[in-house]
Amino acid sequence: MTIYAICHQTRLLDRPSPGLRDAIKNIGVAWWHHMEGVWLVQTDRSVDQIYDTLRPQIDDTERLLVMEVTDNCQGWLPEKAWQWINQHFPHEKARGSDKP
Repeated sequence: MTIYAICHQTRLLDRPSPGLRDAIKNIGVAWWHHMEGVWLVQTDRSVDQIYDTLRPQIDDTERLLVMEVTDNCQGWLPEKAWQWINQHFPHEKARGSDKP
């Protein structure tokens, strides 16, 4: 299975519609959402299939980016976030931190 980053932004910085949130949650077997406008989704679907599912949920003033993610990552996130990432990328442990 592949992990995709789904990044969504509205022009007015509103929260995504319930339809978009539900569509993202239903794309794969697991999802993560600890940062506003960013989701990680584990799925067997292709990037085109994900886009085709989500595009009808947004209007022309919003932005959407779907891209494949690798296990080569670094960052500063809560421990719970790193646990999810490391669970779904078993090949190599992420090097991020939950401490400044």
